[in-house]
Order: sequence, then structure tokens, then C-alpha cells
Amino acid sequence: MGLPDLSRFELQCLRRLWEHGEASARVIHESLEDPPSYSTVRKIFERLEDKGAIERVGMDGRAVVYRSMVSRPAMVRKE
Repeated sequence: MGLPDLSRFELQCLRRLWEHGEASARVIHESLEDPPSYSTVRKIFERLEDKGAIERVGMDGRAVVYRSMVSRPAMVRKE
């Protein structure tokens, strides 16, 4: 599988996910400076999952927890 084409904001969310290892969209939303709405971040996570960049790994209460499916070095080289 090739590396997904990501928007600048998708890549920003993915970078935050790399920092956390595994996290929910809420955790990533709270870690962003001047973030868009929470629902926008959730939608970005859905897109990242559809593109194969992240996967669901479990639940934290009612929140879905994700982890990256692409390596940071590979994405940095692609940029």
C-alpha cells in the first residue's frame, strides 16, 4: 500500500497522533492550537481512517482510540 495523500490539516492531526502514540479525536482536538470544532476533527479522523492512515485500536469509555498506520519517517520523506 502506498502512502496516502493528506491535506495539511490531516497531516497536522496525524503528527499529534504520532506524539501521543494512541489517542482519541477528543485528545487530539484538545492538543491543537486554535483548533476547529471538535466535529471537524472527528471528520478528519474518519477521512484519515478511510485513507488507511490510521486505525481504530479500542475504546476509552465511549471514545474511539486510534493509532497511526503510517510511519513518521515515510510521511516526512513523502512531503
